[in-house]
Amino acid sequence: MKAVADTKEINLTCHGYGRAFGDWGIYVGQFTKGKADGYGQMTMKTKNTYLGFTKNGKPNGNGVYTFDNGTNVRG
Repeated sequence: MKAVADTKEINLTCHGYGRAFGDWGIYVGQFTKGKADGYGQMTMKTKNTYLGFTKNGKPNGNGVYTFDNGTNVRG
């Protein structure tokens, strides 16, 4: 019997609302088939943030990208 902590044996594909952590930073928002898809916020290690819509794990559509110096880019 394998321990629950052995993630090699666990399907981590998420669907719905949740959080993802990685070397790049943190994403909190909606997921579809394990990818950021819908509305959410990405906070990168550089402290830059993106708040808005995503599709297939990437920013897509309306959103605001805020640089660590406070400058905003809307799109």
